[in-house]
Amino acid sequence: MAPRKVAIDNIANIKVGINLSRGAESPPDTSIYTLKDQEEDLTSTVHTKPGNTIKESRNYIIKEGDIIINLGVRKCSVVSKKNSGKIIKNTFAKIELTDSFIDPWFLCYFINESPDFKKSIATDVIGVIRPLSAAILGKAEIVLPSPESQKAIGIIYHDLCRISYLNSVRKELLMNAINKISTTN
Repeated sequence: MAPRKVAIDNIANIKVGINLSRGAESPPDTSIYTLKDQEEDLTSTVHTKPGNTIKESRNYIIKEGDIIINLGVRKCSVVSKKNSGKIIKNTFAKIELTDSFIDPWFLCYFINESPDFKKSIATDVIGVIRPLSAAILGKAEIVLPSPESQKAIGIIYHDLCRISYLNSVRKELLMNAINKISTTN
């Protein structure tokens, strides 16, 4: 299967989170999904499988396997079991795939790393990065290789995110050790 180029709107529905500052109330006993939660999802040890196709009655409540993008920092991840049931604010959007042949982690790779994606959403004005909108995201084009290639890329990308995170933790621990040794002498 040759790679095909499609607009994200043709393979997914994009649902922006709830605006809590406009008087909207969150359901009781729910937490707000944060950028820190997204980082944890991106670097988790478990390769989260795609969510089921059952739609939630509330688009702003996320479940394990949902694909979430932070519109401000333009980062995409797959929701882990730990963050299932949280609410996304309007700084996040849920990407609900309508094409079952798209691997969620491949989509994260493409959005987070692809220069082609970055060109297709270019909204920078004199060095200022504007938040991404659902409309701009929907018009962005994505190159889709075969489902097998997507799956392989998705697994490798998720592993790379985890390795990068572990290397940063290791670096911090080593720097703390150096600082501790240098202050005791």
